[in-house]
Amino acid sequence: MQDIGLWVYSGRAADPVQIEIVLNTFREAGMNLYTLPEMSGLLPDITVLEADTFFRKVSAVAALGGDGTVLGASRACSFHGVPVFGVNLGHKGFLSGTEPEGLAGMLANLKENRFTIEPRMMLQATVIGFEGSPVYALNDVLICDSKPMSMIRTSARSGDQEIGDFDSDGLLVSTPTGSTAYNLSAGGPVIGPGVSALILTPLHAHSMRSVPLVLSSDEELFLKYEEEGTGLLIADGRVLTHIDSGATVRVERSPYDALMIRTDPEQFYKVLYAKLK
Repeated sequence: MQDIGLWVYSGRAADPVQIEIVLNTFREAGMNLYTLPEMSGLLPDITVLEADTFFRKVSAVAALGGDGTVLGASRACSFHGVPVFGVNLGHKGFLSGTEPEGLAGMLANLKENRFTIEPRMMLQATVIGFEGSPVYALNDVLICDSKPMSMIRTSARSGDQEIGDFDSDGLLVSTPTGSTAYNLSAGGPVIGPGVSALILTPLHAHSMRSVPLVLSSDEELFLKYEEEGTGLLIADGRVLTHIDSGATVRVERSPYDALMIRTDPEQFYKVLYAKLK
């Protein structure tokens, strides 16, 4: 594995010193490095390829940043079957494959094929009756009010089976990967990344019976925005569209999996306890 694509979040200024240290580690390992035009300004002296060529050329993509950068890279690469690993330049780094100081060791493992590729299920969300493409998320999909700190009424069903009505700050559907993100802070369960499941979590629900539900990943969830006014559909923290009162969002397992490179089979549990202690 010699041809590595580099992915950075172009919407935020990166630390050029950190970036240069990481780039030097890749160069010292003898890796061939490529990036996309929109990221080239943050990655000086790296070969720039257009998207079609980039995804055909690289064997893996290294996401340089925090979990948000890994999420963006994973979504984009999932459509092309390209695996991703993160080099954590952020804070929590739940999704990262390594810290910068461990990058040289990880690259040695990649060159010797001492790694596994871990598929991570993603979500696909569609606003019923809305002319547009589905949206995809590796962590979670949320419907909430367009006004912050506002309680809303929503309802949920699985297929034709009613789940219930919720008075809450929003209704969240998470993957096992996303169980350590917004879901965890909202009191939802942590689920291992190898499990196929959907987690339905009301946010700050105004009822003692509104508890998170773990459902089969084969189920189709329909979330209805019952509140007057305008709501939001948010995927992996990105506001994607406004939704009107009465709108229904279908959330289901995506046909695409994110592919994550792992060189340590126990990494999920090590990171989980290290980050949360």
